[in-house]
Amino acid sequence: MIDGVNLNLLQMVGRACAHSFNRNVRLTVRRYLGRISGWFLGYAGGSGAYGAGLRYLGRGEVAAAAEAFADAQRMWLRDEGPWHAGIVLAMAKRAACYVRMGRIRDAVRLYERALALARGLHGVGSERVEAIAAELAQARTFLPRLPERDARPPELPLLGDESQEADRTGRL
Repeated sequence: MIDGVNLNLLQMVGRACAHSFNRNVRLTVRRYLGRISGWFLGYAGGSGAYGAGLRYLGRGEVAAAAEAFADAQRMWLRDEGPWHAGIVLAMAKRAACYVRMGRIRDAVRLYERALALARGLHGVGSERVEAIAAELAQARTFLPRLPERDARPPELPLLGDESQEADRTGRL
């Protein structure tokens, strides 16, 4: 006969066993998924890596997203060749990640490469080219201002100037 105390004890033990069982199952599933992730990534190819990058961006993991977009670019380059539209997408997304990470110079270089490839693939007036050009222009606004090449340094007094002679002799 089970009384109230023993019933509570059985329920607590049952919950503990169930929790332990569920935890072990979750760890086992994660371990096996970790083993097959490399295999799956090989079959998913560039599209899978690109999708992973989008998911990382959605979660705010910008560095992981940039790495995933780089993987997508490499996979598409290997599988499809250099003239694949996915490469342009991956480069532009990785450049956007670099802007968010503060790597502005790398982002501008990558945007420029993506823009050149997009012009070759889609033509000059396409929406994709215009979008990348706008992103490039925005990224360039974050670059530090560099002095112009033709800008001269401030004028310094020349030797033998009247103002210097006046300072040395004390006469004006």
